Amino acid sequence: IPNEMRDKGKASLQILAVSNLRLAALYIRNEQAEVAVPLLIENIRIMSPDSPEGKEAYKILNQLGFVETIYKG
Repeated sequence: IPNEMRDKGKASLQILAVSNLRLAALYIRNEQAEVAVPLLIENIRIMSPDSPEGKEAYKILNQLGFVETIYKG
């Protein structure tokens, strides 16, 4: 895969991850955390838990009580 194509793919995933975080925050504010959880899990899956978006998703999942341990990455 050419570098330019790979970079565009990464940029697209990052945009998706940021959108997921924003949408999850909206659902949480509207007391619909059960709808936010799949979005947060998708962020960890597509970006990795070590990325800023993945870390933020994991932190929110922890705050919601969906995960019990804090991620140490």
